[in-house]
Amino acid sequence: MKRMFALLMGLLVLGGMMGMVSAFTPTIDGNDSDWGSLDLLLLDPNSWNTPSSLQEKGLDSQHLQYIWMDTSGDAIDSVDAADVKYIRVTANSSYVYFYIKFTGQLTLGGKNPNAQNIPAVAIIIDSTDGGNKTFGGQVLWGADVKVSDSDPYAWDYLIRVDLNQFSTGGTYDNPAGVDVLDIYGDNVLYDDSNNLVYGDYSIGIYTGDTTTGGGIELKIPKGALGLSDQQFGFYMDFLTVLQTANSGSVQVEDAMDPLSSGSNTLSNFQYADITQVPFFSDSIAMGAVAILLALGAFWFFRRQ
Repeated sequence: MKRMFALLMGLLVLGGMMGMVSAFTPTIDGNDSDWGSLDLLLLDPNSWNTPSSLQEKGLDSQHLQYIWMDTSGDAIDSVDAADVKYIRVTANSSYVYFYIKFTGQLTLGGKNPNAQNIPAVAIIIDSTDGGNKTFGGQVLWGADVKVSDSDPYAWDYLIRVDLNQFSTGGTYDNPAGVDVLDIYGDNVLYDDSNNLVYGDYSIGIYTGDTTTGGGIELKIPKGALGLSDQQFGFYMDFLTVLQTANSGSVQVEDAMDPLSSGSNTLSNFQYADITQVPFFSDSIAMGAVAILLALGAFWFFRRQ
């Protein structure tokens, strides 16, 4: 009886440990209320706030993540809808999740070719030893941007969301077998050869208001970003742009780099170590339980 009790206690402890360190799964709706709460004023500006530092500042262990706190009000043209307030990043065994919070209310263009100053955002990922320093074609809407030649970074994947492609906020999924272009227009994920990368994506858009600001939420498969289960993390930067209808001109407004008007060089890639966002996948959890049960049964019956 004591051995059986010890086995049951072991299972309970293992289950509790899995619950403590398992990754949370955000609902992709453009709202970050399910990412955990903490006082943003405590976070370090223009810096990654790591999972361990966030816990020290009050974030619970169920919502481990990175948060980049951007300088508020630093969009070049002072357009709040293009001014990033902060970015959250977390991961589980299958997906990487991004949340981009804006200072102002988001305006959607509804694919209107005459729409003016509709913002777009791109997340630039460096996850391999290769990559590209420049952005070809219209992958960045024709913006004259490159990665600094003096830095070791080069982009491998580019996640882009053009709000002129959407008419309403909400959740946009890409079911298997459906052409991503039919759902997102020319949004989502490109590789460094400017080719669209297909995958099981989700985009959530919350337009917000002038007080709370809007948000964009993304779910991207790890494999689509070139990340294996063994890979520790990736470097990333971001930028926002405003497009002027019919003129072909694009103004870069905000980035991780402190930008000045006319700046076109990205040089402030930041590393997100997703091993610091611990998780047990379902297969790992079930495997651990099976091993513990087998060891417990061996121990129990060996003593009979």
